Formats: sequence, structure tokens, C-alpha cells
Amino acid sequence: MVEALLQDLESTFPGKSFLTAQEICQYLGCEMAVVYNWNKRSNPAKRPPALQVGKSLRYQKQLFAQWLAAEQGRN
Repeated sequence: MVEALLQDLESTFPGKSFLTAQEICQYLGCEMAVVYNWNKRSNPAKRPPALQVGKSLRYQKQLFAQWLAAEQGRN
């Protein structure tokens, strides 16, 4: 599942190693509030892996695909 997500992310955002919250929303078809809520979870282990760049967060495609696959497995 991770490989399929990663391939889909790569085809949607070719050549990019990191994605913005806006790109994550574009890919998933969700509101920005969803991504912001993920990052505010009380348990840090349940937050998507992200790097803080100034005031913005960046998500490495591979780590985000792994996290998303794990989240889908929890539900």
C-alpha cells in the first residue's frame, strides 16, 4: 500500500521530495483544517511526520505515504 501511495504522490507531484499542506489537501481532496488538526493531535506519534520551515510545515513524500498507510490501517 505504501508503494502505491508513493507512486501516486510521485505522479501527482513529480520531482518534489517535500510537499506543503496545500499540496497534501489537493492530493487528498480535503480542507486545510484536516491537515492542521492532524498536526495538533495530543499524541505526537499520531501526527504526520513534518519539518518546520519558518512558519510552514513540509512533508517528505515517503514518510507521509508511510504515515497515511498506517492511518488507514487504524480505521
